[in-house]
Amino acid sequence: MPKRGHAYHPSELSVTNYRNIGILTFAFFTTQHLQLGSIGGYPVTAGLFTGILLLKALHSRLVARRLTVLMLSLAPFCLIVYSMNQRLVAADEFSRTFLLVALGGFLLCLNPQLASSPHAVAAVRRGAAAALYSITTLSVAQTLSGRFGSDSLFNPYGSNQYLYEYDPQVGVVDWPRAAGLFLEPSYNAFIILSISILCLSTPGPKRLIWGAAFVGCLSAQSATGLIVMGLIVALVAVRSPGRTLPVAGIATAIAIPTVGSYLANRLNSTYTVGSSANYRLIAPQEILQDVLSKDLLGRPLGSIQETVGSYGSLNGIETGTSLDNGFYVIIYYMGWVGVCVLLALALLTVRGAFRPQGHFRSIALVWLIPPWLLGSLLFSGGIVLPEFVITTVLLLAVYKGGQRPLRESRFSDTNFPFTHSLPESHAKDS
Repeated sequence: MPKRGHAYHPSELSVTNYRNIGILTFAFFTTQHLQLGSIGGYPVTAGLFTGILLLKALHSRLVARRLTVLMLSLAPFCLIVYSMNQRLVAADEFSRTFLLVALGGFLLCLNPQLASSPHAVAAVRRGAAAALYSITTLSVAQTLSGRFGSDSLFNPYGSNQYLYEYDPQVGVVDWPRAAGLFLEPSYNAFIILSISILCLSTPGPKRLIWGAAFVGCLSAQSATGLIVMGLIVALVAVRSPGRTLPVAGIATAIAIPTVGSYLANRLNSTYTVGSSANYRLIAPQEILQDVLSKDLLGRPLGSIQETVGSYGSLNGIETGTSLDNGFYVIIYYMGWVGVCVLLALALLTVRGAFRPQGHFRSIALVWLIPPWLLGSLLFSGGIVLPEFVITTVLLLAVYKGGQRPLRESRFSDTNFPFTHSLPESHAKDS
């Protein structure tokens, strides 16, 4: 990490081993659910360590003012909520969850110096693209092998798989949902789309990225992923109608017969008790209604497991104990304050996505990042887990670098990584 008050010039960053940055990026995205052990009851993954090493390699700077404001706001709020509902959670569970939230807040206050080196941007993109193609290939192989009755490609980390080994229900369903390298299919879709957005937001080839994203989400059979990707394509078509609109029309014509009936069935299952969609979207609404009517500031950190379990919501054939939706997690822990936070995030998303194109000094789709960051909350309830936060930090760094006005840049046009194509040595990602 650089010293406080020290800004890196491109010549300083150029001495970094860019190959290592690419390797660390690949390792971060592919080892997020490789569990190495546990600390205080929380699993520790290889993704945590590779992510931290990647942030260090990118000379991430701690934004001390942001961290101070965040901690001075967050800590008293959490303590007040805990004091109002101590009966809902044990003190040690509250403390452990608070430390996890504090770690997530600290990571969120790091600022990778991507804006100062096109070579660093290229290295991150190459590593991310390699991870995307690898994960998508594995996902396709899992679905195809499962179709023919083999589960040998699932849970590649074996007993070191994060939390538990995924059950693909081979032999029960015709086309098993691919989880890739991760805990379950929805997180697989989250990683695939996060990497895709990162690659689309930086200079370089785009067609293979779009293709890999669609095939990956299709293999995961993630209704959320497919719907969010459809919205992204529609947004791109609206903002760049000239060349994109015909391509989007062709893609839609191909996608509707391919996934239309599947999405219709998944949406219809929203009101089927025990289904994935029901558990993620509908079942928790009773809990949130109670929170907003009885606990206006939300409920204490660490109380989700006991609370959700007491409502008897079914996740498959078992009683669920988690909220698998980031929006609901924010409302659960923050009550009406969380509702206001989400509304503010929505406004910032609209502002970021629909700024005039001239605001972005980029040939890439940098403006896709704000709507994706908001939409990504749908994929997981673990929004304060380090792996999720580091993914968010990388995307925020790309967005900041891509939209920084020239007059605010410390460097000349020739050194600004988002205004030109990739360096020649990094021009191809496939």
